[in-house]
Formats: sequence, structure tokens, C-alpha cells
Amino acid sequence: MTSVALAVLLGAAAPAFPQAAAPAPAMRHRHDDPVAYIASLEDPKRDDYQKPDEVLKALALKPGEVIADIGSGSGYFTLRFARAVGDTAASTPSTSARTWSAT
Repeated sequence: MTSVALAVLLGAAAPAFPQAAAPAPAMRHRHDDPVAYIASLEDPKRDDYQKPDEVLKALALKPGEVIADIGSGSGYFTLRFARAVGDTAASTPSTSARTWSAT
């Protein structure tokens, strides 16, 4: 079930439209300003293309299931997953550490 949920997550989290690649210099400097980078991850407009409610609906997570949010960055999906499954969620931040709980 975990591998199915991960596969669904990866498929559902991808935008339905192609994204233009960032120019190489922009990609290289993306993490130079952690505050600005986290702000971009926390931008409310992100919901428009990430569609977190649709992702959670597609995953159909239930309390007690195990899910790992690998490369969770600022925790955009982490809190949503934790609320869905309870204390069986796990997070591996890629850019910053954040303390979270299911409540």
C-alpha cells in the first residue's frame, strides 16, 4: 500500500501542464537566500498548481497508514499528510527543518 500511495502522490502532485525550465543561473542560485526560497514554497498561489486537496483526495489516506514525505522542504504537504494519517507520518526535509505534529 505504501508504494501505491507514493506512486499516486508522485503522479498526482505533478502539474497537468508542462512547466518552463528555469534558466541555469536561476537554478544555481535558487537556494542562496533561504528566506526567499521558503517564502516561495509557502506562497498561497502554490495551491493553484499543486492542488493539495486533489492530491490528498487521490491518495485517500486513512488514519494509521504510513506515509513518508521525502524532500519535504518547508512542509507544504507534510502537515496535510500528518492530519490525514495521524502520528504515522514521517518527513525528510530537503531544504529546512520544521517541527510539526498531527494536531
